[in-house]
This record gives sequence, structure tokens and C-alpha cells, in this order.
Amino acid sequence: TQIYQLNDSYGNATITTDGFEIVDINQPFARAITGGTGMFSGMVGEQTQTLLGVTDQMGVNLSVEFNFNEQ
Repeated sequence: TQIYQLNDSYGNATITTDGFEIVDINQPFARAITGGTGMFSGMVGEQTQTLLGVTDQMGVNLSVEFNFNEQ
């Protein structure tokens, strides 16, 4: 489970996703968007996540795309 905080005030604009993690570089995979708060309340859909690499300076580098369907 991942929780994305997209606002300065905790809990006011979050997206929650659930699913497996893979560590294959440049291999997109899907996770379920299971809910959110604020403007994302009632949203579901699919997140596409791609591991771009790992560096000493930045740690894990990801590309994340959200595709929403309103319930």
C-alpha cells in the first residue's frame, strides 16, 4: 500500500494505491487506486509505476501515472 500526499496539509489531498512492487528497471506495472481524500475522494482507477533506476543521491527514482475513474 502506498499513500501519496499531494498537498501541504496532511490528509487534505491524498491518493491511496495497492498492489505489488517490482524491481525491473523500465518495466511499467499496474497498481490499483483504492481511494483518496479531498479532491480525490471517491476516486478509483489504476496507477502505472515504472522504476527508472536507483542512485546514491536520490535513492529510488520512479515514474508514476494516475488514471482515475469516479465511483
